[in-house]
Order: sequence, then C-alpha cells, then structure tokens
Amino acid sequence: MRKWKHEQELKEMAMEAAQKDICIIVEGQDGREQEVYRRPTKKQKEMIYNLFFGTLLGLNWGEDVRSGRKETQAILDAQEFTYDCIMNTTLKEDERVQGYISFYLPVKSMLENWEEE
Repeated sequence: MRKWKHEQELKEMAMEAAQKDICIIVEGQDGREQEVYRRPTKKQKEMIYNLFFGTLLGLNWGEDVRSGRKETQAILDAQEFTYDCIMNTTLKEDERVQGYISFYLPVKSMLENWEEE
C-alpha cells in the first residue's frame, strides 16, 4: 500500500509537474502528425497543476485506493481523459495534446517513486 502523503507534499509534486514541457500533436504541411514539446503557458500551467493535484489527492484518498490496482488505474484513466479534454481547449485548432506522454506517464512515474507503508 502506498504511504499516505500530506497535502503540501502533493501540492509540491503537482507544482513540479506543471513546470515540465507538454507534448502537442501538430499536423504538418505534409499532412503527417508530429509530436512537439513546448513550455506550457501560464494559464496551461495553472490547469496542469490543478489536474495533477486533483489526481494526486484522489490517489492518496483512503486505504482502498492506496492499495488497489483497479482503483488506481480508474483514477489515472479518468484523469488522462480529463487532461486531454481541458488542455485541448487551450490549443490552436490544428493541435491536440498528447495526454499519455504529458500526463499519464508522469503520474505513473510518481506512483513508482511513492513510498510504501
């Protein structure tokens, strides 16, 4: 079971995640899609922080979630979808966010480094 974390520690983890580049899928002139990494805008950083913080709060909530693989996966999947939906509203029409790379994998990495009880 993952160790319970204080809210301040979760906020710090979310703040660190919000500073990282995001992966955007852009359609090139040749019609092919390519991944582009760039710094999030101030507005995007605020959104990313809130999405990560909410996810970390959910993953920290109760023994069932901290020990349950299915519960953890359900939170990750729902939040990746939410990340995509929200972040895409901040992009140009020919761009879309790559939530698996920008959100899901970083949260999985956080979980791998989360201390066990």
